[in-house]
Amino acid sequence: MKKIKSFRLFEKLEESAYTEVQTMIDNNQFLKGKVKADSTTVFETGDFILLLSDLSHITDAHVDEDIPGSKFNKGVDLKKAIIGLVTNNKPNEMSKGSDKVDNPEEADKFKWLGLDSKTNVGIENLHELDPNSEEFKSMGIYSYKDSRSNEFKIKVKEGEGKPTTFLSFIGAKLGELEDKIVLSVITSFPGQNGVTVADRNLFMKDGYYFTTTSKEVIEKSKKVESQNESFRYMKSFNNFKN
Repeated sequence: MKKIKSFRLFEKLEESAYTEVQTMIDNNQFLKGKVKADSTTVFETGDFILLLSDLSHITDAHVDEDIPGSKFNKGVDLKKAIIGLVTNNKPNEMSKGSDKVDNPEEADKFKWLGLDSKTNVGIENLHELDPNSEEFKSMGIYSYKDSRSNEFKIKVKEGEGKPTTFLSFIGAKLGELEDKIVLSVITSFPGQNGVTVADRNLFMKDGYYFTTTSKEVIEKSKKVESQNESFRYMKSFNNFKN
């Protein structure tokens, strides 16, 4: 691999660096033809080089109130927040496939989970209670499907979230450029709570719930609870009759 001089954060990289990253893009079936490596998309951040193109698909995914969750602030500069997060922190988790690893040379995913970005990125709507508490048990259960038709059930409560500077970023290894690992974006989301729980369907088990300002979500969650109560009533009634 061609040797490239040292880089300085936010300074323009040498043209050969963009050429190297572009080759990685062209060899990736998910990125080929969708992004160009240049000074607006390639950033040096300590031990890593980040490929960050248009991130609106990430910020837009965290604004839909029909899917409760922590939300990015409107107009947030997510590129800047991710660059700062990766520059100032080591990844706190690495994995190869679905297995966690300790050796960065083995990893294909690098994760900065629930770390302080030092800038206000959004609103934290995920909270934690004792799952055996009456308050938690009394909350409605909201069922929904995501864009891939995966089904989820979560506890919800009407209310406002809290401003947060905490952020998560997950990057996929594209290759190496001299002694630096090149990462493309898998996802990013605001907030500190629940980052160690990969499956939303496990949130209730651990006592996590979401606040939401959506009246529709709250009403639908009440219907779910109401249906459960009706089912229990009918079961008891039938047992009594028998």
